[in-house]
Amino acid sequence: MLNYYKRVKNREKSFFAYRDYTMIIVFLGTGMRLGEVVNLRWKDINWENNTITVFGKKRIQSSLPITDKLKNELAEYKIFVQQVFKKPCEYVFALKDNKQMTSGAVKCVFKRLKDKMNFNDVRLSPHTFRHTENVKSFV
Repeated sequence: MLNYYKRVKNREKSFFAYRDYTMIIVFLGTGMRLGEVVNLRWKDINWENNTITVFGKKRIQSSLPITDKLKNELAEYKIFVQQVFKKPCEYVFALKDNKQMTSGAVKCVFKRLKDKMNFNDVRLSPHTFRHTENVKSFV
């Protein structure tokens, strides 16, 4: 999946490819929940301490560590977003109209990816990545 998006991102340089690739590595690298990712704001990323502040279940605030690689991917994505939009959305993951991405929109990304990758009889959802601990060191 990551290789697919990386190829599309490098070939087409499209907003959707950059956004979706970055979103997937955030899911993989942090284990964040769907609601935490759609509500992630740029100000929640602490670039100096390599952490992301999230408000999880019951609005409990926690700080998640991120790897240097994930931080670099987020920084590259932020630069791309700043080039696409004159005034980027406060949310990390936005729609093409520069508004906050919804949970439904994220689910559609995963549905399209599942169809594109021909994953039959495989559950592919943002929640699936919460159980992918071994990949966190890769991201």
